[in-house]
Amino acid sequence: MKMIKVMEKRKTIREFKDAALSANIMNHVRETIAGIPQLIETASVEIGILQDGSSVYKALDGLVGYHGIMIKAPHYLVMLCEDKDENFIATGHAGEWLSLELTKIDLGSCWLQTASKSDLVKEKLGIQSELVVASILAFGEPKGGARLSRIYDASGDHSASPLTKFGYPYIDASYKDESKSDRLSISEIVYNKTFGNTMSLDEIEQLGFEEVFFYMRFAPSWGNLQPWRFVLQPDRLILAMKRNEVLEAHTGLIDAGIAMLYLDSAMKSKGFSGEWTVGKIECAENAGIPEDHWIAGCYRF
Repeated sequence: MKMIKVMEKRKTIREFKDAALSANIMNHVRETIAGIPQLIETASVEIGILQDGSSVYKALDGLVGYHGIMIKAPHYLVMLCEDKDENFIATGHAGEWLSLELTKIDLGSCWLQTASKSDLVKEKLGIQSELVVASILAFGEPKGGARLSRIYDASGDHSASPLTKFGYPYIDASYKDESKSDRLSISEIVYNKTFGNTMSLDEIEQLGFEEVFFYMRFAPSWGNLQPWRFVLQPDRLILAMKRNEVLEAHTGLIDAGIAMLYLDSAMKSKGFSGEWTVGKIECAENAGIPEDHWIAGCYRF
């Protein structure tokens, strides 16, 4: 299954079934964690499974959450890193890659903000570490009709869900995703050579990047603010993130890492090769990035 189709259908899940996932699925999650690709060689992210979701929920309710509300889930993933910008960006990249992999087997997930209260979170969860709790990812089987299996290469009704191999029954393949009309248009997020120099969709299409940005737009962001903007230059794409004085800085860094994952996945799916240089502002010195944005990195191709 192509990652770009998973990106298109991935959605934040805020209601989960109470039942714990099977041992087979949890083993699959552990194996998936071990295979997370690295965005930055010098920035490591530690990810652990919090198996007893009920205890985690009780410990953190009222302390952290999604828009301040703790999400109840059968399991959680805790992500720890050093308190450095590039490590938080790497956390966003790693956590969202994992979320997409969970989506492939019909599991839902939800990012929870924790970084500003890391010490309290570690105390509540009994975590002995000098690292920062960058974020927590709630995950499990979506509740009710929030099923995701339409993203798979199903040939029609009664096609098997990816969870079938783990002992789950068939899942309806006719699930229709929610509208994406709240997404910014491609022309609103891509500039030509310098920031603010807008491009028409025809111009972007002529350069072969229309589908790349179509899929990149599905990157989740805090409050769906979609803070990412791209400056397209002959040999690179520059990622600029809109500053938000209300949000904690860690949130924007994690959003940048997520955006980098979606852009890279979309580029590679369309036959472009390239890689990210993270946090090197000199790569964007001629792009005219305004002060109300910060430079997350450059994608050279």
